[in-house]
Amino acid sequence: MTTILDTLSDLASTMAAQLRSAAAGASSQQTQSSGFAQALASTAQASTAGTPAWQAPWLAGSETAGKYLLTANGDTAANRNAKPSIAAFMSATGTDFDTASSTLYGVIGSNNDLRDWSAIMAADDPLLAARQATGALYASNLDYGSTNSFHPTADQTLVSSGNFAWLNVDNSQGLWLMDGKGGALRQLPLSAPDILRAARDFGVDPSKLSGLADQMDAKGLSYQPAGGQSLDLRSLAQGGKGSNTDWTSDPLVSRKGEGAASSLAANIQLARELGVPGTAGTATNTKPAASTATTTAAGSSTATSTAATDANALALELGNQLINQLQAALQDLQTQASNATASKTS
Repeated sequence: MTTILDTLSDLASTMAAQLRSAAAGASSQQTQSSGFAQALASTAQASTAGTPAWQAPWLAGSETAGKYLLTANGDTAANRNAKPSIAAFMSATGTDFDTASSTLYGVIGSNNDLRDWSAIMAADDPLLAARQATGALYASNLDYGSTNSFHPTADQTLVSSGNFAWLNVDNSQGLWLMDGKGGALRQLPLSAPDILRAARDFGVDPSKLSGLADQMDAKGLSYQPAGGQSLDLRSLAQGGKGSNTDWTSDPLVSRKGEGAASSLAANIQLARELGVPGTAGTATNTKPAASTATTTAAGSSTATSTAATDANALALELGNQLINQLQAALQDLQTQASNATASKTS
């Protein structure tokens, strides 16, 4: 039941935002349609009333993540020696090679790693501590930047919100992850799992994506990827899948080779970590993190899996019905507004 409510809440919130935007743009001659939009938006919002705002799990306790950073006069040589190898980090955390490599090196790149590895490895959950340390590092005033750091100009920065920005670099627009000093950390693919994975690995707040989407809509900027897939930044900001494609399921994965199976398993694990509603499929040949591994009886596990599958199927069915109804209402509203505008100008 929780999965169903989460799914419907996510869909309702997204559509409510679109309806409020459409209603706000209607002229005084569209009183009836604007009133309808406001009423429908209020109804959609009511489904989420009293529901606590979603928070990315890696942000829990991150307000004290400064303890995982070196001081301005910290011993960087000793810190390099304290930094574990990929194998040692995998052993300590129970994570896989890709996660360990990204955590140790990928999120740092050519920057100076001023995360305090002695403190991180002494934490109850070194993987979480490392991610929070990464977020704290890029929000700090420490001298972590390399000489070739890219700082986009004001003209290149079309909109920004939190650690996210939509940049125009060499006449090519795209989504970028930014640090607290205005430096670009990484350009992100317009893919829901890739955006969520980057937010997690860099320890930043994905809820800021909602503000970015609002600014982009206000300026008429589109962030939709090519290929028929959709991307919903507001959904990602609220803990949803953020796409019309189920990136946790692929019936043909067995025909696509080991790389596709590994990517799907990583996506499923990511969705489970984030508590993304409607997560489908089962990850194979993956080792759960030591801090989250559990052992259950075979019968209980099978029953739980079956119940979860049934609940997810029902959630998707109800969610599709709801979004179809809301989208039809939104399209009707936009048509009325367009007709009214045409009548006014003719």
